[in-house]
Amino acid sequence: MNGSLPLRDVPEQFLGRNSWDEILSFAGQQQTALELLDAPDPDALPQFWESAAPGTRLQDRREVFQKGQTLSSTLRERLVKETHVAFGFLCEHSGHVRVPRERAIDLRPKFATERMLGQDIEFAGVIVIELARLNTPAADLLRRLMDWMQVQRALGRRSKKVLQYEASIEFEGRPRTRMFDTVYKAVFDSPRGRPSARA
Repeated sequence: MNGSLPLRDVPEQFLGRNSWDEILSFAGQQQTALELLDAPDPDALPQFWESAAPGTRLQDRREVFQKGQTLSSTLRERLVKETHVAFGFLCEHSGHVRVPRERAIDLRPKFATERMLGQDIEFAGVIVIELARLNTPAADLLRRLMDWMQVQRALGRRSKKVLQYEASIEFEGRPRTRMFDTVYKAVFDSPRGRPSARA
Protein backbone atom coordinates (compact mmCIF):
# COMPACT_ATOMS: atom_id res chain seq x y z
CA MET A 1 0.00 0.00 0.00
CA ASN A 2 1.56 3.27 -1.11
CA GLY A 3 0.86 6.08 1.32
CA SER A 4 -2.72 6.72 2.42
CA LEU A 5 -5.90 5.18 1.07
CA PRO A 6 -9.48 6.38 1.25
CA LEU A 7 -11.53 3.61 2.88
CA ARG A 8 -13.29 2.91 -0.44
CA ASP A 9 -9.92 1.88 -1.96
CA VAL A 10 -9.08 -0.57 0.83
CA PRO A 11 -10.98 -3.56 -0.67
CA GLU A 12 -8.90 -3.62 -3.85
CA GLN A 13 -5.65 -3.38 -1.87
CA PHE A 14 -6.52 -5.86 0.88
CA LEU A 15 -8.43 -8.43 -1.22
CA GLY A 16 -6.03 -8.43 -4.15
CA ARG A 17 -6.71 -7.72 -7.79
CA ASN A 18 -8.24 -11.10 -8.75
CA SER A 19 -10.69 -11.24 -5.87
CA TRP A 20 -11.65 -7.58 -6.34
CA ASP A 21 -12.19 -8.12 -10.09
CA GLU A 22 -14.54 -11.01 -9.33
CA ILE A 23 -16.62 -8.80 -7.05
CA LEU A 24 -16.65 -6.02 -9.66
CA SER A 25 -17.78 -8.48 -12.30
CA PHE A 26 -20.57 -9.72 -10.04
CA ALA A 27 -21.70 -6.20 -9.05
CA GLY A 28 -21.27 -4.47 -12.40
CA GLN A 29 -19.76 -1.25 -11.05
CA GLN A 30 -17.49 -0.09 -8.25
CA GLN A 31 -20.09 1.68 -6.10
CA THR A 32 -22.39 -1.36 -6.14
CA ALA A 33 -19.44 -3.63 -5.32
CA LEU A 34 -18.60 -1.52 -2.27
CA GLU A 35 -22.24 -1.48 -1.16
CA LEU A 36 -22.41 -5.27 -1.43
CA LEU A 37 -19.28 -5.64 0.71
CA ASP A 38 -21.12 -3.57 3.33
CA ALA A 39 -24.40 -5.45 2.87
CA PRO A 40 -26.26 -7.59 5.41
CA ASP A 41 -26.41 -11.39 5.25
CA PRO A 42 -28.26 -12.39 2.06
CA ASP A 43 -30.07 -15.15 3.96
CA ALA A 44 -31.36 -12.62 6.50
CA LEU A 45 -32.25 -9.80 4.09
CA PRO A 46 -32.71 -11.27 0.59
CA GLN A 47 -34.73 -8.24 -0.51
CA PHE A 48 -31.67 -5.98 -0.22
CA TRP A 49 -29.64 -8.26 -2.49
CA GLU A 50 -32.47 -8.67 -4.96
CA SER A 51 -32.61 -4.90 -5.27
CA ALA A 52 -28.83 -4.37 -5.44
CA ALA A 53 -27.93 -7.44 -7.52
CA PRO A 54 -31.14 -8.70 -9.16
CA GLY A 55 -31.16 -12.16 -10.67
CA THR A 56 -27.92 -13.31 -9.03
CA ARG A 57 -27.53 -16.71 -7.40
CA LEU A 58 -27.81 -17.07 -3.63
CA GLN A 59 -24.48 -18.92 -3.50
CA ASP A 60 -22.73 -16.03 -5.28
CA ARG A 61 -24.34 -13.56 -2.87
CA ARG A 62 -23.12 -15.60 0.08
CA GLU A 63 -19.58 -15.61 -1.30
CA VAL A 64 -19.53 -11.81 -1.73
CA PHE A 65 -21.00 -11.37 1.74
CA GLN A 66 -18.31 -13.63 3.22
CA LYS A 67 -15.59 -11.65 1.47
CA GLY A 68 -17.03 -8.48 2.99
CA GLN A 69 -16.99 -10.03 6.45
CA THR A 70 -13.41 -11.24 6.00
CA LEU A 71 -12.31 -7.84 4.70
CA SER A 72 -13.85 -6.04 7.68
CA SER A 73 -12.18 -8.43 10.11
CA THR A 74 -8.82 -8.05 8.36
CA LEU A 75 -8.98 -4.26 8.53
CA ARG A 76 -9.93 -4.27 12.23
CA GLU A 77 -7.17 -6.77 13.01
CA ARG A 78 -4.55 -4.62 11.27
CA LEU A 79 -5.71 -1.54 13.17
CA VAL A 80 -5.58 -3.40 16.49
CA LYS A 81 -2.13 -4.82 15.72
CA GLU A 82 -1.12 -1.34 14.50
CA THR A 83 0.34 -2.51 11.22
CA HIS A 84 -2.04 0.17 9.87
CA VAL A 85 -3.70 3.23 11.34
CA ALA A 86 -6.89 5.03 10.33
CA PHE A 87 -7.94 8.66 10.57
CA GLY A 88 -11.43 10.12 10.26
CA PHE A 89 -13.70 13.00 11.18
CA LEU A 90 -15.49 13.03 14.55
CA CYS A 91 -18.44 15.30 15.29
CA GLU A 92 -16.50 17.30 17.91
CA HIS A 93 -13.42 17.84 15.73
CA SER A 94 -13.05 19.90 12.58
CA GLY A 95 -10.12 17.84 11.29
CA HIS A 96 -9.12 14.20 10.99
CA VAL A 97 -8.31 12.37 14.22
CA ARG A 98 -6.77 8.95 14.66
CA VAL A 99 -9.13 6.03 15.18
CA PRO A 100 -8.15 4.69 18.63
CA ARG A 101 -6.55 1.26 18.52
CA GLU A 102 -8.66 0.05 21.43
CA ARG A 103 -11.90 1.02 19.67
CA ALA A 104 -11.05 -0.47 16.27
CA ILE A 105 -12.22 -4.00 17.11
CA ASP A 106 -15.77 -2.74 17.76
CA LEU A 107 -16.09 -0.53 14.67
CA ARG A 108 -17.82 -1.61 11.47
CA PRO A 109 -16.18 -0.29 8.31
CA LYS A 110 -18.56 0.96 5.62
CA PHE A 111 -16.44 1.03 2.49
CA ALA A 112 -19.07 2.59 0.20
CA THR A 113 -19.45 5.67 2.39
CA GLU A 114 -15.94 5.72 3.90
CA ARG A 115 -17.18 5.51 7.48
CA MET A 116 -16.39 3.40 10.54
CA LEU A 117 -19.34 2.94 12.89
CA GLY A 118 -19.66 1.93 16.52
CA GLN A 119 -22.52 1.99 19.01
CA ASP A 120 -21.61 5.45 20.28
CA ILE A 121 -19.14 6.78 17.72
CA GLU A 122 -18.77 7.40 14.00
CA PHE A 123 -15.72 8.30 11.96
CA ALA A 124 -16.35 9.77 8.50
CA GLY A 125 -14.01 10.43 5.58
CA VAL A 126 -11.79 7.59 6.80
CA ILE A 127 -8.31 7.11 5.37
CA VAL A 128 -5.98 4.19 6.13
CA ILE A 129 -2.18 4.36 6.28
CA GLU A 130 0.50 1.76 6.91
CA LEU A 131 2.12 2.53 10.25
CA ALA A 132 5.59 2.21 8.72
CA ARG A 133 4.72 5.12 6.44
CA LEU A 134 3.22 7.33 9.14
CA ASN A 135 6.44 8.96 10.35
CA THR A 136 7.88 9.74 6.95
CA PRO A 137 8.21 13.01 5.00
CA ALA A 138 5.27 11.89 2.85
CA ALA A 139 3.08 11.31 5.92
CA ASP A 140 4.08 14.68 7.35
CA LEU A 141 3.17 16.30 4.04
CA LEU A 142 -0.18 14.50 4.09
CA ARG A 143 -0.99 15.83 7.57
CA ARG A 144 0.05 19.39 6.66
CA LEU A 145 -1.95 19.23 3.43
CA MET A 146 -4.98 18.00 5.39
CA ASP A 147 -4.69 20.93 7.82
CA TRP A 148 -4.27 23.41 4.95
CA MET A 149 -7.30 22.00 3.13
CA GLN A 150 -9.40 22.32 6.29
CA VAL A 151 -8.52 26.02 6.45
CA GLN A 152 -9.52 26.50 2.81
CA ARG A 153 -12.84 24.82 3.46
CA ALA A 154 -13.45 27.01 6.52
CA LEU A 155 -12.84 30.02 4.27
CA GLY A 156 -15.51 28.81 1.86
CA ARG A 157 -13.07 27.93 -0.91
CA ARG A 158 -13.62 24.63 -2.74
CA SER A 159 -12.58 24.97 -6.42
CA LYS A 160 -10.45 21.85 -6.88
CA LYS A 161 -8.44 23.26 -9.76
CA VAL A 162 -7.64 26.48 -7.90
CA LEU A 163 -6.79 24.68 -4.66
CA GLN A 164 -4.54 22.20 -6.43
CA TYR A 165 -2.62 25.05 -8.04
CA GLU A 166 -2.31 26.93 -4.73
CA ALA A 167 -1.26 23.75 -2.91
CA SER A 168 1.54 23.26 -5.42
CA ILE A 169 2.79 26.74 -4.50
CA GLU A 170 2.18 26.40 -0.76
CA PHE A 171 4.00 23.07 -0.59
CA GLU A 172 6.56 23.81 -3.30
CA GLY A 173 5.06 21.45 -5.85
CA ARG A 174 5.29 18.43 -3.55
CA PRO A 175 1.71 17.05 -3.28
CA ARG A 176 1.17 14.55 -6.06
CA THR A 177 -2.20 14.34 -7.76
CA ARG A 178 -3.20 11.14 -5.93
CA MET A 179 -2.42 12.60 -2.51
CA PHE A 180 -4.20 15.85 -3.35
CA ASP A 181 -7.26 13.97 -4.64
CA THR A 182 -7.37 11.80 -1.50
CA VAL A 183 -7.22 14.79 0.84
CA TYR A 184 -9.64 16.88 -1.22
CA LYS A 185 -12.20 14.07 -1.24
CA ALA A 186 -11.78 13.37 2.48
CA VAL A 187 -12.24 17.04 3.40
CA PHE A 188 -14.94 18.14 0.99
CA ASP A 189 -17.03 14.96 0.81
CA SER A 190 -17.59 14.92 4.59
CA PRO A 191 -20.40 17.28 5.64
CA ARG A 192 -18.57 20.17 7.33
CA GLY A 193 -16.17 17.62 8.74
CA ARG A 194 -18.67 17.10 11.53
CA PRO A 195 -20.74 13.95 10.97
CA SER A 196 -23.30 13.05 13.60
CA ALA A 197 -22.18 10.52 16.18
CA ARG A 198 -24.57 7.70 15.41
CA ALA A 199 -24.27 3.95 15.02
